[in-house]
Amino acid sequence: MPLCALSRAKLKSKGAVPKNASVFFTIFQTFMSGGEDEDGNDTPYFGDYPEDFFDFIIIDECHRGGANDEGSWREILNYFAPAVQLGLTATPKRTDNADTYGYFGEPVYSYTLKEGINDGFLTSFKVLPIVGTMDEYLYTPGDGVVIKGEPEPGRLYKEGDFNRIIIIPKREERRVQYWMDRFNPNEKTIVFCATQAHAGMVRDYINQYAVKKGWTTNGSYCVRVTANDGKAGEKDLDVFCDNEKTIPTVLTTSRKLSTGVDARNVRNIVLMRECKNMIEFKQIIGRGTRLYDGKDYFTVYDFVKAHHNFADPEWDGEPLPNEVCKECGKSPCDCEGGDTEEGGSCNVCEQSPCICEKPEPEPCSDCGESPCACEKKIEIKLSDGRARQIKHISAVMYWSSEGKPITAKEFIERMFDDLPQFFSNEEQLR
Repeated sequence: MPLCALSRAKLKSKGAVPKNASVFFTIFQTFMSGGEDEDGNDTPYFGDYPEDFFDFIIIDECHRGGANDEGSWREILNYFAPAVQLGLTATPKRTDNADTYGYFGEPVYSYTLKEGINDGFLTSFKVLPIVGTMDEYLYTPGDGVVIKGEPEPGRLYKEGDFNRIIIIPKREERRVQYWMDRFNPNEKTIVFCATQAHAGMVRDYINQYAVKKGWTTNGSYCVRVTANDGKAGEKDLDVFCDNEKTIPTVLTTSRKLSTGVDARNVRNIVLMRECKNMIEFKQIIGRGTRLYDGKDYFTVYDFVKAHHNFADPEWDGEPLPNEVCKECGKSPCDCEGGDTEEGGSCNVCEQSPCICEKPEPEPCSDCGESPCACEKKIEIKLSDGRARQIKHISAVMYWSSEGKPITAKEFIERMFDDLPQFFSNEEQLR
C-alpha cells in the first residue's frame, strides 16, 4: 500500500500535490499553505485535490480546531465533505465555538481512561499532595530584603500570584528539594511551571541540587523546553523522548509539554503551577500514562492542589454540555451577535482566553525581563530565619482507574493480582 507524507517543503519543491498513493499523512497547516492567484487570493494546497479525491479522512486531536466554526481548518473539512470524516480525541470539548460534538455528532465509540488502565493499555498512578507553610504568603516587614517592586502590606498572595506577581526564590528552591529528596534521580521527569522564566529558575535549582547530591556533574541533567527555547529546546525534547538516552533526565516547561510529547518512560510529573482547566489537566496526566517495560505506575507530585480535579465529574466522563440559548434554542448560541470572533476560543488550543505558549518579546534593557517587570513583579529574598520556616508535608494517595482514592493494598492488587498475598504493604514489597 503506497504511503505519502505531505510537508510544505516537499510540496513547494515539487510545485504540485502528489496523487499516486493510497494513504496520505499531513497536518492542517500544510494543507492551508500554498500560493496566490493573479488576483492575490490564497490558493491553499488542499484545493489542488478534487473534492471527492479522498474516501476517508481521519482527524486526530479533532478538539484542537477541526470542529471550530470560526477556524480556517473547518474550511478543509467542508471542502472534502463527500469523504467519511472520523474525529479522534482524548479530550472532547463543549464550549462556545468549539463544540466537537456539534460537528462530528455523538461518538460512535468511546474508551475511557479507566478502561485503558484496566485493560493494560495505560499506566496507573499515585499522587503525592504536598502542603507547605508558604503555599500562601502575607508580607511582613522584616521577612527579608525586597529586591524589586513594592509588596502590598496586608495582601495575601496565593498560588496563582507566585512567579507572576511575586517571586520568592527560596520558596521555589525548597519545593524543588522536597520532591527531589523523594524521587529516583534516574527516572525521567517533567516539571510544569508557572511561566517560562519560572521554568528557567526551577531548572537551575534542579541542576544545582543534583550536583550537590552527587547524582551528576552534567549541566544538562535538567533542561528547559519552552516556546522561547526554539530549536535547541526541540532538540533537547527529542533526546529526552529517546528511551536509550539518560540525559536530559528532567525537563521543565510551562505549557509547551502538556501535549504532543510521546515520552513513554516518564515516571514522574511535578506540578508547580496551578492547573484549573480540566482538558489541560487530562493532557498533563497523559504525559505519564504511556506504557514502558518495567513501568508499573508513575507518580504525580502535586504542590498546587490539582488532585482535586480527580473529583470532578468531567475527569473520566462526558464533558458537561453548554447551556442551551433561550432565544434560538441552540448550543452554542446561534443568535446574531451571540457568537462572534471577538472573545471566542483560540483556533489552536480551543481555550478562551488562549492558553497557547507564545514567544515572548525582547527582554527589557533595564530589568532583563520579558515582558518588562521593572515596576510590576515583586521579588523578595527571605532572611535566613524566615527561609528556615518553610516546611512541607505530604501523604501518598493512590487512585483507582475510576478516579477514586484507594488503599495501597488495593493499588498493589490492581497492578500485580496475586502478588499481594505475599506482601501486606508497599514497604514490605520494597
